[in-house]
Amino acid sequence: MDLDALGSSVRQEFGNHLAVGVEIRFQMLVSELGELAKEVIKASAYGTQAFGVTPGFREELGDVLVDLALLSEAANLNLSECADLTLSKMRQRLAEHGRVDSETA
Repeated sequence: MDLDALGSSVRQEFGNHLAVGVEIRFQMLVSELGELAKEVIKASAYGTQAFGVTPGFREELGDVLVDLALLSEAANLNLSECADLTLSKMRQRLAEHGRVDSETA
């Protein structure tokens, strides 16, 4: 499934059960990011071993992705367009500074 279809697909299937504003949707995304962070910590045994993908990590990453798509839907933004803007910004940083991270901005 592509990025554009994800949010609308989830919204069509689950309808009003997901009808919340941008503020609440953002808080839900942050909560899911926290759960993903917890899975990273668990998967690396609190940083004592190399990270390995676990079923919990895979599930939480999916939750983050769906909530991100729903946030873009709630804000009436096209997720692919947002991603394209970021990719353009990264290309420009690479061309100008030889790096893609925001430390060069």
